[in-house]
Amino acid sequence: MSKGIKRLLIGVAVLVVVVYLFTVHWLLGVAAIVLGIGWAYYRRRDAVYTQRANAALMKGNVQEALAHLETAYRLNPNNMNTAMGFGYQLLKAGQVERADEVLGALLAAAKDESDKSRIRMNVALVRWKQGKLDEAIAMLEGIHEKMKTTVLYGSLGYLYIERGDLDQALAYNREAFEYNDSDAVIVDNWCLTNIRRGEWQQALEAADKLAALKPKFPEAYYHIGLVRKHQGDPAGALELFETALGKPFTAVSTESRETIERERDELAEAARAGEAEMAK
Repeated sequence: MSKGIKRLLIGVAVLVVVVYLFTVHWLLGVAAIVLGIGWAYYRRRDAVYTQRANAALMKGNVQEALAHLETAYRLNPNNMNTAMGFGYQLLKAGQVERADEVLGALLAAAKDESDKSRIRMNVALVRWKQGKLDEAIAMLEGIHEKMKTTVLYGSLGYLYIERGDLDQALAYNREAFEYNDSDAVIVDNWCLTNIRRGEWQQALEAADKLAALKPKFPEAYYHIGLVRKHQGDPAGALELFETALGKPFTAVSTESRETIERERDELAEAARAGEAEMAK
């Protein structure tokens, strides 16, 4: 019997009982409804804390969100979405070993192959942050043989760049771009691949497309800025570097704040030197 049919039968049985109690006495019916609501809330307390975590993340309150997700996870560690969300947020916060623990337990308990693949995509990112880049790539390549998703293309496409496999990155990120050219991570990977290869015309086309997507992560603006700098537009590049620095950085950001600050400072210093030379 499927879970859906089982829930339907339980719902019908509960309704019959409530109706019967109302025929006995209206207070019994009301009491049954109140108890039912209370029991449903008790069973789904993890969802309440997950909602609070999402609200905190929307406000940028990462630590508050993690606290709520921790509570939700402890209340229901077997909930796939709760554990996945908690593990990923731990990873973004730099708590790599704790993320490994949470995702590892979830993977060990998973039975559905599709669920296992989704979990492994996040475990691969943990391996990357643990310095096990080849293992991370192998995990994602194994998933790619079975399924293709935007998230998978984005993760594996970047890891090829990270390893320096620019030929592999070119082929894979072109394929990813053809698969979904409206995803900012995929377009950013395509832009960065062409920057690293010195293919500046293709990088420019990707940068223009990326800018139109209004990405929320800092490295996208940094990469667009590098293209503008190469075009001979230091003022435009400087503005983009500042925009990048105004975006939130996490442990899975592919460019560090320090790298972007250094590039900005060097460009700003060159601009000041140029102005001083012109003023002579």
